[in-house]
Amino acid sequence: SPTVYVADNGNNRIEKFVIGLSTMTPVSPPRTTAPDGFDQPQGIAVNPSSTRLFVADDRNHRIVVLARKTLREITAFGTEGNGPGEFEFPYDVAIDSHTPGQLYVADNLNGRVNVFDANTLQYTATFGGNGHRVGLFSIVRALGAPTGPLGGVIVADTANDRIQALNANGDVTGAW
Repeated sequence: SPTVYVADNGNNRIEKFVIGLSTMTPVSPPRTTAPDGFDQPQGIAVNPSSTRLFVADDRNHRIVVLARKTLREITAFGTEGNGPGEFEFPYDVAIDSHTPGQLYVADNLNGRVNVFDANTLQYTATFGGNGHRVGLFSIVRALGAPTGPLGGVIVADTANDRIQALNANGDVTGAW
């Protein structure tokens, strides 16, 4: 059965719903995380090649890694700041299906995308930075990892009213 994960921002938890195929409605009450672990959880990414679920824990300035099946916390990483691998209110996460193990994090107020190895959780790169020209961002709220042959990440560059597409190396491949 399909599974839907929801960041319940107002209740500071993650919910997991199993959906019935014939009715497309939950087949049972949701499984939830403990109510005291998150502070404004936002984006969620499911790693299709592992048992991990990544959650942008906005006000705690970190990414929480949960077990997909139980929603038990495996670990968390990140801290508040603007240095490599640090966050200012991370807002979304995405997994690149064509660059195995590449995790993108929308580093909201730092105006950039931080890149990590989804297996080791080690910081590997930063794409963008605060600014207004193409290749830079101003308030990064949403990410998407396209499933096409090139992989990479699509970035909602909110304050610049722009979407930017980047390849797995961080090169801009399109902006509109």
